[in-house]
Amino acid sequence: MEIIVIGGGPAGLTAAIFAARSGAKVTVLEGMEKPGKKLLMTGNGRCNLTNLTIQGAQGYQSDCLKGVDAILRTFSYRETLSFFRELGLLTRVRQESLVYPYSEQAASVLDALLKEVRRLSIKLKCREKVLRVVPEKDRFLVKTSSWEYEASRVILAAGGCAVPATGSDGSGLSIARELSHSLIPAYPGLVPLTVKERVGKSMEGVRCQAQAALFVNGKECGKETGELQWTSYGISGILIFQLSRRAVREQALGKKVEIVLDLFPDYSEEELLTLLGCQTILETNSVPSYEGYLGGIFHKKVLNALLGSLSLKPGSPMTDEEVRKVLHLAKHLKLTITGSRSFDQAQISTGGIPLSEVDGSTLESKKVPHLYVCGELVNVDGPCGGFNLQWAFASGCLAGRSAAREEETL
Repeated sequence: MEIIVIGGGPAGLTAAIFAARSGAKVTVLEGMEKPGKKLLMTGNGRCNLTNLTIQGAQGYQSDCLKGVDAILRTFSYRETLSFFRELGLLTRVRQESLVYPYSEQAASVLDALLKEVRRLSIKLKCREKVLRVVPEKDRFLVKTSSWEYEASRVILAAGGCAVPATGSDGSGLSIARELSHSLIPAYPGLVPLTVKERVGKSMEGVRCQAQAALFVNGKECGKETGELQWTSYGISGILIFQLSRRAVREQALGKKVEIVLDLFPDYSEEELLTLLGCQTILETNSVPSYEGYLGGIFHKKVLNALLGSLSLKPGSPMTDEEVRKVLHLAKHLKLTITGSRSFDQAQISTGGIPLSEVDGSTLESKKVPHLYVCGELVNVDGPCGGFNLQWAFASGCLAGRSAAREEETL
């Protein structure tokens, strides 16, 4: 009897490889025309494999962080690097901790996995969208639109809901629900945010360095620094993605979610005032305009948007007090979060099968014996920077090994 892996993404392919290495006969069922379609998009096509700063569950979200910690310490970034070295993949480190294939092509990662799939004689069947998984006494029936497969073990690695055009369309969650699993609602993660205020409308396309602090019901819950991108609907950029995982979920739960931006994270207000010499403005005979005085530190669109928020007109004479107001707003620009862009624009989805509903030492379902789950389907998500692929590889390895080990004891 075979082990069937549902899903040909990074978690599914890794699970298949480790199951086959343990002696099992493995078939991977992939709904798309080719496997790994979403993997090819990661890191803007460069594929940030893992991160040298990952220490257990630190930085992740889950209903069972203790279980995440144990799994990631058993298969850490070191094991991921070793695994890919075995597959012949050369890697390089960027920004001190981000690990990429040396070729800087996600295709190199997928090719390495598929090469091992072929070496191990794993059956890979594409365009086989799984519709149902039916557990029977000592086997599973896995039904697709064109065939019915039998297996003694099933590994569910069908992904979450992010970028549904790549196959992660939530169908795996539907299968899990039919198999009696409860589901933590899925929301877009690592995604641009929408805001109530219209201050960003005129700044669309502008990029700047900023610090963003996340507040939930008035309490600060996180802070990130990096490149901010203004959009017609709100805010984007890596620092916003990092905060979005919690922001989206809390806002959906009806909580007041705000992000306070500091557009000058390298300077305090007093330092800016000193650099500008604001205290001498009113002592001069000619009072400059806002653009003439502040144009050297602000992008024109940003300055005009801030002036508009304070009901000040560009081109008009300014006062010392008004300059202080503009600088204060630039250091404390509060935006009310109303939601996010859709799953189409999200890098991951949060939520999924509660980790508490699976055995943390094997990833076997507590609801259905001999069913294993891994990857984004499980309620585990991490920040940008290789964290989510590390979870995919670690959980895929554990699920594959566990399923094959159980197979051997029959």
